[in-house]
Parts: sequence; structure tokens; C-alpha cells
Amino acid sequence: MEVSATTEQLSAGSEEVVAQFSSIAHIASEVSGQTQQIQSMSNKQLGMMQHVHEATTVLTANTLGMRQAIQQVNV
Repeated sequence: MEVSATTEQLSAGSEEVVAQFSSIAHIASEVSGQTQQIQSMSNKQLGMMQHVHEATTVLTANTLGMRQAIQQVNV
């Protein structure tokens, strides 16, 4: 009788471990999906920042050009 009870306890313990691993796998899958979303959003943000940098570069060049033109007019 003791062996049977011990076997049942081991079986129940094993089922609990399997359930916990299944839960961990589910959580890991969700985290992986969220990480991919973060990567996608980060890439999009990087693209926007590059666009802002390019626009700033053009604006700076235009400002310098306007300053030079103003100096020529003042001379």
C-alpha cells in the first residue's frame, strides 16, 4: 500500500512539474512575441530618427546658404 501511495505522489509531482514547464513555455513564447514587437518598433523608431537627422542636415545646409546670401546682400 505504501508503494502505491508513493507512486501516486510521484506521479502527481511529475504532472505538476510538467504543468509548470508548460506554463513557463507559454510565458517564454509570449515574451518572445513581445520582444519581436519591441524590435520592430525600435527599427521603425530608428528609421524615423534617421529621417529627422537627414532633414536636420538639409535644414542646416539651407540655413548656412541663407546666411551667406544675407552677407552678400549686406556687403
